[in-house]
Amino acid sequence: MNEACKGYNNHRDFEFEGNIYLFGYTFLCNVGACVSEMRSYISTFPDKAHTASMGIDMKLLLCKGRMLNCHRLLKDLEQHGEKQLDEFGFKYGGQPITTALMLSNLIRENVKLLKSLLDDVCHLLLKAGNDFFERYYLNQKKQVAVAPLEVEFHYWKLNTVDVTLDVLREKQALVTAEVLKKGMLKYDSRPTARELKMVRLDILTDLLPKGYPLPDDFDCTCAKFKRISSWDGLILNLNYSMLGKYLFMNDSHLTASDVQHLVQLDIKLHLIHNEMMALMFEKAHAPAPQLPQGADKYWQRLKEKGFVDANCQPLPGVTRKQMMYIADLFSEKLDMTKSKWKYFEELWHINNLAQEKWQCQQTGTLPERYKEIDAVFAD
Repeated sequence: MNEACKGYNNHRDFEFEGNIYLFGYTFLCNVGACVSEMRSYISTFPDKAHTASMGIDMKLLLCKGRMLNCHRLLKDLEQHGEKQLDEFGFKYGGQPITTALMLSNLIRENVKLLKSLLDDVCHLLLKAGNDFFERYYLNQKKQVAVAPLEVEFHYWKLNTVDVTLDVLREKQALVTAEVLKKGMLKYDSRPTARELKMVRLDILTDLLPKGYPLPDDFDCTCAKFKRISSWDGLILNLNYSMLGKYLFMNDSHLTASDVQHLVQLDIKLHLIHNEMMALMFEKAHAPAPQLPQGADKYWQRLKEKGFVDANCQPLPGVTRKQMMYIADLFSEKLDMTKSKWKYFEELWHINNLAQEKWQCQQTGTLPERYKEIDAVFAD
C-alpha cells in the first residue's frame, strides 16, 4: 500500500483523469482493510496464546518519515473536489462516495486512524516483553519437522569414526556457518564498529574445515548473529526472545524457507548439544587425570588472564592453537616428557594437539596473545 502510493506520488502517470479516482478508491479500501486488521490484532495482543505477526513491514510502517506518503494523492483529489463520482458506484461503509472531496476526506480520516493504531502497536511492542517474542518463535518452531534432522544427525554419528567433544565443536561451527551463509540475517540493522570489533573469525575458521569458503562480509553476519545467540561454556545457544523479535519485525521480508533454515539451525544445535552434554557428563564422572605437581600457580594465572574458567576448561574465545601453546609450555615447565598431549587432551576433551604444533611449526606462526601466555609461565 505504501509502495503503491509512493509510486503514484513519484510518477503520476495516468492516461486519463478517471484513474485518479479509481486509484484513490483502491487506496482507501486498502487503508480501511489495514485499519480493520490492526484493530483485530491489537484486541488479541494481550492474549498469551497470541503468537502471530501482522504480516506487514513493521520497520516501514513504524518509520513515521516514510509512512503512508499520500499527500499528493490527497491534493490532486481535492483539486477535483466537486467532481461527481456517481458513475463509478464507489461505496465505503455501506454509503456511496459522491464527490472527489468526500473520497479525499475518507482517505485522510482512515490514514489518520491507521497512524494512531500504529502508535498503539509500537507502544504494545515496547511493553510486550521477551516472553511474547519467545512464544512467537516457538510457534514458528512447531511448524518445522524434527524427525528428518534427527535421522540426518544419527547417520552423521554412524559415519564419524570418533565422536569427541572436539569433533562436536567443529560440527557446531559448521552447521552455524552453513546457515549464516544463506543470508537470513540481512534484514537486521548494520552492526556498529564496536560490534564488529568483538567478532573473532579466527576462532570460527579454526573450527571449520581447512579452506572452508566464507563471504567477504561474514564478519558483519557474525556480528548480527551475536545479537541472537550466547555461549554457555563450549555450547552455543540461540536466544529465543531475540530471534523471535527478529522474525516478528521482519515477517514481511523473510520467506518461509528463511524461517525454516533458522529453526533448523536451532534443532541441529540442540542435537549437537545433547551429545556434547552426554560426553561432558561421562568425562566428569570418569577418573580425573592426575594434576602435575606445581601446576596451581600457572592455572591461577591463566584464569586471571581469561584463558580458562574455574574448572581449568578453556573459555569460548580460546583457540586450539592457544590450547596447544599452553599445553606445550605447561609440559616444559613441569617436565611432562611422557604423554604430555594426552593429559591435556583428556582434560579439555580435544584431540590432535600434537598436529596443531606441527602445523604451527610448518607455517612459522604463533597463536594470538602468545606473549600473554609466555608471561603466565615466566617465573
